[in-house]
Amino acid sequence: MGMGKPTDEVDFQFHMAVATATNNARFRTFLEHIGRRMIPRVKFKSVMGGIDPLPSRDHPILDEHRAIADAISAQEPETARQAMRMHLLTGMERYRSLVARPKHKPPTTD
Repeated sequence: MGMGKPTDEVDFQFHMAVATATNNARFRTFLEHIGRRMIPRVKFKSVMGGIDPLPSRDHPILDEHRAIADAISAQEPETARQAMRMHLLTGMERYRSLVARPKHKPPTTD
């Protein structure tokens, strides 16, 4: 990540690597089937005409991914489970905050 480049593909590949690490072929097949649609930022960007709604989220997401990868590398399944749970919960909060934002109405010309 970095240097202003889109991170969607790297994000997807990270999640595919985690799916592979689970040794659950059905889970990996499921992720392959839903593809990049599983990444909330991809969905939001498409809805918002290509505009990234949360441009400052890369570093927190990278930290969450690093915690997951470190736990998997250390072969600590409970720590990995907790790190993934935290990633999913904070992800939901990030995107709930977008949905909850009041929409700005254009000024009236009365």
